[in-house]
Amino acid sequence: MILLGLVLVGGAGWLLTDTVARSQTEVLQEFDTRAEVSAAVIASALGANDAKTREFCEAAFAGTAAEMARTDYRAQFDVPEYAIITGDGKLLYGTPASFAARAAGWVSNPGFQDAKRTGKLAWGDIMTDRSDPMVNAFQPFATPGGTRMLVLTTRVRDVTSVAAGALKATGTTAYLIDANERVLVAPDATPAGTVMPDAGLLSVLRADKAVETGDRYVAARAVSGSSWRIVTTASKATVLQSVRSTARVGWVLFAAFTAAIITILFVGAVVLTGASRLAHARLHDTLTELPGRALFMQQAEEVLAEQRRRGRTSVAALFLDLDGFKPVNDTYGHSTGDALLKQVAQRLRAGVRGHDLVCRFGGDEFLVLCSDLESPADVDAVAGHILKSLSEPYEIDGRTVTIGTSIGIAVPADPAQPAGALFHDADVALYQAKEAGRGRIVHFRAAPASAPA
Repeated sequence: MILLGLVLVGGAGWLLTDTVARSQTEVLQEFDTRAEVSAAVIASALGANDAKTREFCEAAFAGTAAEMARTDYRAQFDVPEYAIITGDGKLLYGTPASFAARAAGWVSNPGFQDAKRTGKLAWGDIMTDRSDPMVNAFQPFATPGGTRMLVLTTRVRDVTSVAAGALKATGTTAYLIDANERVLVAPDATPAGTVMPDAGLLSVLRADKAVETGDRYVAARAVSGSSWRIVTTASKATVLQSVRSTARVGWVLFAAFTAAIITILFVGAVVLTGASRLAHARLHDTLTELPGRALFMQQAEEVLAEQRRRGRTSVAALFLDLDGFKPVNDTYGHSTGDALLKQVAQRLRAGVRGHDLVCRFGGDEFLVLCSDLESPADVDAVAGHILKSLSEPYEIDGRTVTIGTSIGIAVPADPAQPAGALFHDADVALYQAKEAGRGRIVHFRAAPASAPA
């Protein structure tokens, strides 16, 4: 995207500077180019998140409606509502219910039709039935069951900041409107969602080149990836004077520079931040913020490989299960259970050494990998500290809750043992601990080999 910004600056600067020496006919072409460049800048910014959002959707929304309902992504997307629909517009899941009820009208939305046609992120018309004007974004993605679309409702002001800068950089009176000729961005205080106030421009909105109307020039350009169009207008005298003046060169450079800076900032803020959020969400448990299984197993393999490289096997795996968690969850509800798991995760982080790894394996089970142990007693000390810490009372919503913990411990059977086998041994030890009465720490002992017959 940064390279695209540089190309836009170079191309627009060369083209607009060259028109200074051209005839009056070429002046009209130059005026038209401003709208074209601005439309390209806005289009590139609107579509910047297509690849990252598609990747996230393919991982998060490929299942059933019940599976999709397990996690609410509104806070992560920073939107008030979203839905998942099939490629032909059938609703699969939506939240809240008031938003899902709108699904029947989406197939006629220009954004839906554009996304279905191109297979890429597309933006629809402005919605004026809200106190805060909104637009829908449609993100297609592939699943084993066929194409689906993520439908996001986004505040107009959150997606038009780059457009406002690009329109201002044209040096003209410029509007950004949707297919219903309603304003998204205006050069004055015209509210978003209002029908474009300049009636004299309505007759040329569908033109794809600059035209003359009365004593002014008008240029209109479609913004790829949306149902939107840019409309710019300026008096003939202003256009001719600016093109034939030395100051025009400075305006071109400034406008190109401004457009490039806007693009870079927008991409940096949206793409990098969005990518970071998505990557973190995919690799971490959303409730406790601990590493998820995939990330934890990768980290564990790296630790074991480093231990082997150094000729050491001073590691130990701890498999933990919370005793009495289910009665708490059943008695007080899932919100209390979730709050309890968060506090358990906090105590686990505080109870291990700085370089030890902690993971929520699933449900009320957790994994810990201790490394650089000086002696076998070290892991017993860590396990004992965890057992004592997690057994202390918890204060949740005015209630005092107490649970216990069972811990299974395993050390590598040989230096080449993979992480998965090591944690399996710890799981076996955990089972033995719970069978022995819970609230215990049990070390894994391999079953003795059978004597030959």
